[in-house]
Amino acid sequence: MENFQPLDDLATGPLNLDATSVSYIKETAKWAKFLSILGFIGVGFMVIAAIGMATFMSGFMSEMPNAMPGMGVLMGVMYLAFAALYFFPTLYLYRYATNSKIAIEKNDQTLLTDSFGNMKSVFKFWGILMAVVLVFYGVILVFAIVGGGIGAMLG
Repeated sequence: MENFQPLDDLATGPLNLDATSVSYIKETAKWAKFLSILGFIGVGFMVIAAIGMATFMSGFMSEMPNAMPGMGVLMGVMYLAFAALYFFPTLYLYRYATNSKIAIEKNDQTLLTDSFGNMKSVFKFWGILMAVVLVFYGVILVFAIVGGGIGAMLG
């Protein structure tokens, strides 16, 4: 019979990483750093786009006869909101990458735990965001079906 250790005991006991686990963490940290840097660049582009939308679109829209006033500013604010929303998981991913690399180099369990906490935050953030998006899509679908039914009855 195998020596079975409950998960509760594993959580409080020492964690031993073999060479394969360490190599996986190192490789994951490299890719996480690459993706986080791309994420920061994307956030920067979103901020630039927000400023451009707020300034140039406002001037362009004011010359159109049927344009909604303030649409450029509204789009700029939306881009800034998306940039802020995307910034936090990118920051958590970057922290995971840097902390896990240092933790492996220095054999520091506390830093490794902190890096996995940041990785947990990345997945938690994206999981919650996806749940919100799915609910939003569901609400849109219900309104589309109801609107289509009402339109069919009236038409």
